[in-house]
Order: sequence, then C-alpha cells, then structure tokens
Amino acid sequence: MAGVLAPLGALDKKLREALQLEIVRVSRELGAAVVYVTHDQEEALVMSDRIAIFKDGKIEQLGSGEDLYDRPVSIFVADFIGESSILRGRLERSDDGAYLARDGSRLRVGAATLERSGLDDGAAGALVVRPERMRIGAPDQTVPAGSNAVEGSITAVLYLGSDRKYELALSGGERAVVRQPLGGGEAEWHRGETVTLWWPVDSGVLVADQTA
Repeated sequence: MAGVLAPLGALDKKLREALQLEIVRVSRELGAAVVYVTHDQEEALVMSDRIAIFKDGKIEQLGSGEDLYDRPVSIFVADFIGESSILRGRLERSDDGAYLARDGSRLRVGAATLERSGLDDGAAGALVVRPERMRIGAPDQTVPAGSNAVEGSITAVLYLGSDRKYELALSGGERAVVRQPLGGGEAEWHRGETVTLWWPVDSGVLVADQTA
C-alpha cells in the first residue's frame, strides 16, 4: 500500500486536475492501493473509490463519493462534502407521512431517507438539500406536486462560467444556496428579490440535528 499526503495543493488548477487523473491511472495499472489525504473535497470525489470523513479523530462516514454526497449521515458530512442548504426542525409523523416542522410550516420527508435516519417522532432533525436540486421561482409560483417549498430573499449572485450560484436568506435565519446551469432556460434572478425555493421531496436527506 502506498501513502500519499496531499501533494498537489500548490499546483495550478489545470495541472492539479491532470495529475489527479494520472495518479488514478497509475494506481490502477499497478494494482496498488493508494491512501490519499486531502482537505479538497472535489479532489477526494474525483480520485477515490472510498472516502473516509474524519471528525474528532473518528470516522464520521465511510463510503463512495456518491454515498457521501447523496446520502450524508450527518450535518457535518453534508457541510464538509460540497455545499448544502440545511433546514432545521422537528420530526412529526402522521397518518399521511412524515414532516419536518419548522416556524409554523412543515416540509415533507421522503420515506427512504426517513428510514435511513432512524429518527423518532419529535426528534430534532434537518433536511439537507444540494444546490443543484433546488429551483427558484416567483413568490406566487405554484410548485410541482411532490415538492417542498420555502420563501427566501436573494443575498448574492455569483457568475461561475458554466452556472450561476445564488445565496439566499430564509425566514428562519438559515442560508440556502442554489446553482443553476447557464443555457438551461432558467430565469435570471437578482440580489434583493424575494423568491420561492422548491425541490422534489426525495431530494432532501434527513439527518439528526445534534446542535438542537
């Protein structure tokens, strides 16, 4: 087994990305297992078959990049790998499903993520939603069936070349982030506008809120 400690941090972006792929290619050709330590989340996702996220000297989650990104087990993992909107509340179970109750409103929780979370009725929880899975609409927009929605105010708009990133303040004091690809026919929004954020119920991942 070969061990490598973050050797690419000082390189420019294009060279770093080329060498990431080269390390992967060489390790596969040699049949060698490589342990690679990095604080660069994108680098970890590109290069790894399995990723271990450490917190306080212990493994918080171990799995593929897809597992960690799409099915984080905690707010810490969701916040460490990529960006997320994190919506906090308390879990309420009812005859028609499960909800996260927050500030007088309720967000529906998908059945699969509810089961994975293992949270009991009344537990403090959070819905984690990745930025590319959220959509922005007008305040009076009717959102598609099977979706959750919250109101927010746009605080920043960042042009990133291939997409546009919006940062928003929600009524509960939380921060949301949305990324929209350019050229996809999405409306352009501006700082200061009040909008509706919506996303498919199954795009939200329920985790425990250990800060509550």
